[in-house]
Amino acid sequence: TGDGFAMCYRAGLPLANMEFIQFHPTVFYDVLAVTEGERRFLLTEALRGAGAILKLYKDH
Repeated sequence: TGDGFAMCYRAGLPLANMEFIQFHPTVFYDVLAVTEGERRFLLTEALRGAGAILKLYKDH
């Protein structure tokens, strides 16, 4: 979300190499798992690299 960068910037700290940020957005979210306290899991970058496509259940 950039919160860490914003904190550093506001504190007057230098920010460098901002173009080298890596972001992994793919986490499975299950409402029932969250309400029961179970953990969500992150998909590995290798799946997307191999051509995996994430779809909503409505998109079969």
